[in-house]
Amino acid sequence: MRAREVIARWPCVAVVVMVFAVLLGGCGRSRPPMVPIAGTVTLDGRPLPKVRLEFTPAFGGFGSELLGMAEAGDDAAFRATSGVGEGLCAGTYKVTVHEQPPPADMQEYRADTPARQKAYYAALANRPIPERYSSLATTPLVVEIVPGTTDYPLALQR
Repeated sequence: MRAREVIARWPCVAVVVMVFAVLLGGCGRSRPPMVPIAGTVTLDGRPLPKVRLEFTPAFGGFGSELLGMAEAGDDAAFRATSGVGEGLCAGTYKVTVHEQPPPADMQEYRADTPARQKAYYAALANRPIPERYSSLATTPLVVEIVPGTTDYPLALQR
C-alpha cells in the first residue's frame, strides 16, 4: 500500500520540478546596461513641479526591479532610480505622472484635512495634470533610454 502512495505522487512531483525549471530558466539573462537619467517635466511648455513619475519597462523578461521612480522638485527637475540603483536600464519605458503626496502635516487626518489638501494641490503651479498621464493604458509618454544620453525632458500637453 505504501509503494502505491509514493508512485501516485510522482506526477505531482514531476509537475513541480517542471514549473521550477521554467521559472529558473530566465534567471540567467543579463539585464540591459544602466543609464543615469535626469530631466525636467513641463506641461504646455511651463515647468510642472512636485510630481511623481513612474517609468514602466515596455520590454519583458525582467522583474519589478526595473521599474523606475522619480520625483520632480520645485524646479520640475528629476533624477530617476530603479530597484537596481541610480538610473534606469536601457530600453523603452511608458511614463505615468502623478501628484506627489501632500506634506506630512497634511496627511494626519483632521476634519479640515480634505479641504486643506484640495487647497494645497490647487495652489501648485501649472495644474491640473491631465488625467490621461496617470494610467499606463492612456499615457502618451514613452521614452527610449539609450546609453550615452542622460537628459530626458518630459513634455506634457493639455
